[in-house]
Parts: sequence; structure tokens; C-alpha cells
Amino acid sequence: RDPRAPFPRPPLAAMSSSKQISLRTAAAVVAAGFTAATGFYRLIMLAQPSPSPKKFYIFGSPVDKSPSPLMHNTGFQHCGLPHFYRAEDTKDVERCKELIQDPSFGGASVTIPMKEKLFHLIDERSDAVKAIGALNTIIPKNGKMLAENTDWAGIIEPLKAHLPQSRVEGSKGIVVGAGGTARAAIYALKKLGYKDDSIFVYNQRTPAKAEKLATE
Repeated sequence: RDPRAPFPRPPLAAMSSSKQISLRTAAAVVAAGFTAATGFYRLIMLAQPSPSPKKFYIFGSPVDKSPSPLMHNTGFQHCGLPHFYRAEDTKDVERCKELIQDPSFGGASVTIPMKEKLFHLIDERSDAVKAIGALNTIIPKNGKMLAENTDWAGIIEPLKAHLPQSRVEGSKGIVVGAGGTARAAIYALKKLGYKDDSIFVYNQRTPAKAEKLATE
């Protein structure tokens, strides 16, 4: 598919199926976080009062069940923004490159297995990305592609709410998995105050990856 071609805009009902999240459930998720989300979209409006249509994506596989397109497209429509967000189910780095280089590219969420495979397309990395070694967001800015990782923030905030600092001291942290999100979890635990020798990595499927991550 030509990345320069306009996206089709299917009716919302067409976005759900018996195997996917129901439209009613997704709509409830959108409504629950809409106050905060509206502020985010209004920031986009302030940055570009009369923005040209941009294409946003989630890169990875599988992403066919992701609620992100429904949530973001609802936000765009509510705020009168002409943008469109689409799930791009792919493991093909070249396909991601093609879409990123399209002049209408507005940004992308990135999930497995692409979090560690797109660095050659990036011009600048945030401090979190440098420390974690994985990205989950690509942002075009001033002609450059910026990489960000927000996974660790999504991990640390719930932990802060339920894990007082007094319980961190002397306790152990266990990270299940050894991929990009596991790296973000380790970064989050360190931010909470866990020391290297109190963080353990468990990955039953590929123990060698866990051992490698634990020694980095």
C-alpha cells in the first residue's frame, strides 16, 4: 500500500469483531480517560492551530486487537483534528521506514517485536531510551525523528501508589521477561530505589536472554 495515499475511514462498528475488544468496552475506556486525553489533544491544537492531516500508527505484531486506533481517532474527532491513527501489523523494518519517511507521518507507538529494531531510523534518543535500550514512541520534530520510551513511566506510577519507599528498602524486585518492556521494568525499579543486586530477571522461554539482560 502506498503510504502517501489517504487512509480509509471505516465506520466505528467495523473496527470490532467477536474476537476483538467490544466497541462498547472500548468506548468506556475512552470515556474513563477522556478528561486527561482531551488536554493532550488540545496541546496538539495549540502547537498547530490549523494542522495539516497527519498519519499516526502503532507498529508491531500482533496489533490487530489494539484499542489505540479507536481511542486516538475518537480524541482527534472530538477535538476537531484532521489526523488519523492506524494499526500497522508488521515485523518488517523496511515497511516502518517507508511509513516514517512519508511527509504526512505524524508519529508512532511501537510495540513488540519492533522496540529494539528501529534505532537506525532515529536521529535523537531520550535519556530513558538510552538507558533502557528500547523505544516505544517515535516523534517527528524539526525534520528529525526522536525516540522516547514511556513504558517505564506506566510501570512506575502504579508501583508508587501501592509500594511505599519503606517497603523498597531491603526487598527484591522480579522482572518476568527479557525483551524491551522488561528493560523498561528494570529501569523503573531502579528509579524506585532498587539496587542492581536486588533485581532478578526470570524468562522461562529463553533463559539465555534473561542471563544476558541481568549482566548488562
